[in-house]
Formats: sequence, structure tokens, C-alpha cells
Amino acid sequence: MAFYYILKSSFILAYLANIFTILTGLIAFIGSIIAICEYRRNNLIKRAEFYTSVFKMLFIDDTFKKIRDKLDEIYEYEKSNVTDEIFNQITNDPKLETELVKYFNFLEYVITLKEVLKALNENEFNSLLNYQLKSYSKIKGLKKYCEYGFESLNRELEKIKKSDK
Repeated sequence: MAFYYILKSSFILAYLANIFTILTGLIAFIGSIIAICEYRRNNLIKRAEFYTSVFKMLFIDDTFKKIRDKLDEIYEYEKSNVTDEIFNQITNDPKLETELVKYFNFLEYVITLKEVLKALNENEFNSLLNYQLKSYSKIKGLKKYCEYGFESLNRELEKIKKSDK
């Protein structure tokens, strides 16, 4: 009879061990799902912070304000064919030309983030720069200037020009 109780208790222990194994796997599975959800949430927060910082640098801070205003002025004068004169004002002024190069380098960086690193998706990129790039694609002198060292920006301007036709 004692053998029966020992055998019965070993079956109970084996049964409990199986249940414990199943529960451990289930808890690990649930934990991994929670970790994946948390990772995605943190990733979205980081992307939003990054997008906000790029937006601030482009449009809120004074970093590129002067050159953006000058390029907007050129775009406004596009209809009256004095564009070359105003664009020459930029390229003949060393400070403005330096600002233009910095601005274009930053745009190159943002385009690289979209194309190579996939840090910005197409919708984010378009909401950030579509208006500016559309207006820049219509400035004649700017395209010539972009051909010298700003290949990504030049490609984007060409792509926008083709999509507008």
C-alpha cells in the first residue's frame, strides 16, 4: 500500500512539473509579446521626437530662416523672370551662399535619412518638405546649383518636376 502512495505522489509531482513547464513557457511568450509592443511604442516615440527635431531645425529655429526666406522670394519672383538676378544675389554674397550650402547639406541629410536609413517614411518626408521642394523645383538657377554636389536633392527635385507634369 505504501508503494501505491509513493507511485501516486510521483505521478502528481510529474503532472505538476509538466504544468509548471507549460506555465513557464506561456509566461515567457506573453513577456516577449509585451516586450515587442513596448519596443514598437518606444520606436514610434523616438521617430516622433526625431521628426519634431528636424521640423524645428527646418522651420522654427532661425538656423535656415534667412536662406529659406531668400529662396521663397526667388520662387515668388519666378513669374516675373527676375529669378536669375535674385539667385545671383545669393551666389555672390559669401554669407548667403554659405547658408545655402548648409541648408542644402541638411536637405541632403534628410533625403538620405529617407532613402538609405528609412528613418523617415514617404508620408513623413512629404509632409516635411514637399511644399519647399515643389517650389524649389521651379527655380531655374537652383537646379544648376544642385548639380554640383547635391545629387540626392537634385534627384528629389527631378522626381517632383516629373510628377507635376
